[in-house]
Amino acid sequence: MRILHVIDYLAASDGHAAVCLRLAEEEARRGHVCAVATARAPADGACAAPPGVDLRHLPLRAPAASGWRRRLPGGGAVARLFREFRPDCVHLHGLWDLVVLAAARQARRAGVPAVLSPHGVLAPWVVRRRRLAKRLAWHLLVRPRLRGAAALLAASAQEAEDIRRWGWRRATPVIPFGADVPDGPEAGAAAAAPPAAVRTLLFLSRLHAKKGLPLLLQAWAAARPAGWRLLIAGPGSSQETAAVRAAISQLGLAADVQLAGEVRGAGREALYRGSDLFVLPSHTENFGLVVAEALAHGLPAIATHGTPWSELPARRCGWWVEADAAALARALREATALTGDERRAMGRRGRELVRERYTWSACADATLACYERARAACRPPAGPL
Repeated sequence: MRILHVIDYLAASDGHAAVCLRLAEEEARRGHVCAVATARAPADGACAAPPGVDLRHLPLRAPAASGWRRRLPGGGAVARLFREFRPDCVHLHGLWDLVVLAAARQARRAGVPAVLSPHGVLAPWVVRRRRLAKRLAWHLLVRPRLRGAAALLAASAQEAEDIRRWGWRRATPVIPFGADVPDGPEAGAAAAAPPAAVRTLLFLSRLHAKKGLPLLLQAWAAARPAGWRLLIAGPGSSQETAAVRAAISQLGLAADVQLAGEVRGAGREALYRGSDLFVLPSHTENFGLVVAEALAHGLPAIATHGTPWSELPARRCGWWVEADAAALARALREATALTGDERRAMGRRGRELVRERYTWSACADATLACYERARAACRPPAGPL
């Protein structure tokens, strides 16, 4: 099968881009011909194509323009891409992006089945930001182009419900993303350190408002576990980074809260291996890829109800709490009071959960099955969204 993935931006720090590239890589390993088309990619080459995947750049119509005009593909660029690559199926990543919508329109014109992964953009917390503009965009731009989509894919039951809330009436397959379980010990290197060593609670994500960092800092100020530090790693704009630094200063946390900035590749792996606990206090996530990665590295995880990780306490590998400072502080006190043996036991259970339910192999198999159903149907039903 010839599979074309289309995504607006391949940012090295973006979870959507990581999912797109990793999924394409798994599909290529199975013998499929895969390409990833994007309108924007980092100039430093941080998002190089994985083995077996062809990376295509869609030229922009107005490279020097600003705002929404900068995100328009050049005239005929998407049509030329379809003619050159001749896809059997198109996988669209995102929803509001004009490049993705142009590809959806072209797929419909060419009679090529298309599936779409919204990647959390229909969640209530996200939609509340610029709600009117997104409602207008949905009715004027998005909905007409989705009429030809074979399926919308959700990464969790929570996201499937968000999709249905917007009026999608067809089946919504739930296909969780994956994580690679590394070789080596069940937990990070710090877990086996001497008792006097400083332990590390890791936050690894963008410094974006939806990630809940203000809540985490307030909770840390309330808990202040002795012998622990909070390590915040991830990219952020100058304004976002300044706001986090200001909050750390105002709460008097400079002694035990550190900012590591953006960390990639081997450095990211080292962060997981060198930590003892993981936390993601997000207001909303369609999946929370970093939680799966932390569990795969043997780290017990603390996540909030804005994420779909309710099974953490059920599988005794973490905490799932309300997205508020008091609930996070209680979880922090409980988690940091565990012995090293207790944390490592939780870490082993977390790794087993990932092996059972959250592998890229399982994600690719389920996604390919959706492609095959879309191809068998040839043209999607013309019924209501």
